[in-house]
Amino acid sequence: MKLKLSFFLCVLCVVAYTPKANAKIKPELPVAQVKQELIVATASWKQFSPDDNSFSILMPDTSISKQTEKGSNYVSTFYTASTDKDAFLVGSADFTEDISGVNSEAIFDAFSQSFIGNDGQILNQTNISLGKYSGKEIDFKKSNITGKMRLFLVDQRLYCILFATPQPAANAQSDEYFDSFQLNSSK
Repeated sequence: MKLKLSFFLCVLCVVAYTPKANAKIKPELPVAQVKQELIVATASWKQFSPDDNSFSILMPDTSISKQTEKGSNYVSTFYTASTDKDAFLVGSADFTEDISGVNSEAIFDAFSQSFIGNDGQILNQTNISLGKYSGKEIDFKKSNITGKMRLFLVDQRLYCILFATPQPAANAQSDEYFDSFQLNSSK
């Protein structure tokens, strides 16, 4: 059963909520450094970069859909691909208002809570980094879907990498996917 693209469309609108600079921050979690080495993917995967070449990632060699949305304070572009049971989403949201005074934890928390919603559950979260950029890894369950997302804040841009499956947990395929994400420029 292919996961429907509509499952991820809610990601496109959640970035519209930008938390206030004085938002309460949860206690610090241990920070894990994300690997930045290119993983040799299975033969059915291919290197993907968007038109602006801001990042690269290995994606399943299937049709990749692009969704762009312009909100009142952001412009987002997300790319999705799916296999028989798993769904993969990667993209970014550029904030049109200055967010330099907003704590990145507040942005990560607002995004993840908006995506997961009241019917979902955060199973685990860990502070991570990608080079000099802060991030968060979140394991979640929503309805009959489990997944993992990584969020990174790079200046005015929030990157989201997401894997979802109806199976009980992430797998080696999802690890290859996450570990292959690389920033190609400062944007």
